[in-house]
Amino acid sequence: KREGDTGSSAVQVIALTTRIQQMQKHLSIHRKDHSGRRGLEAMYVTRRKMLDYMERKDFEMYRRVVQTLGLTRTPPVKYIHNKRKDQKKILEKRKNKKLMLKRKKKKAMR
Repeated sequence: KREGDTGSSAVQVIALTTRIQQMQKHLSIHRKDHSGRRGLEAMYVTRRKMLDYMERKDFEMYRRVVQTLGLTRTPPVKYIHNKRKDQKKILEKRKNKKLMLKRKKKKAMR
């Protein structure tokens, strides 16, 4: 927009993308830097939120920025499948089924 602009969404997205690329390079060398990986995930989320804001407010600028940076739109994850909770539910159902069968057998014997 103008010289020295640091506050507009487009400039912030570009700056974040640069930081993300630097962090990706750092993490490719330092694979065990877990706090750096968390920071990278936070940067992804922040950039996604800024891009969503730009898409709503100034769609033309959004398209230009995405095209310039070569970003692609990925759909948000609706939910994370929690296997442990599901496994507990399955085991509980099996247990209940066995109890019901035992009760039916007892009633049939009477």
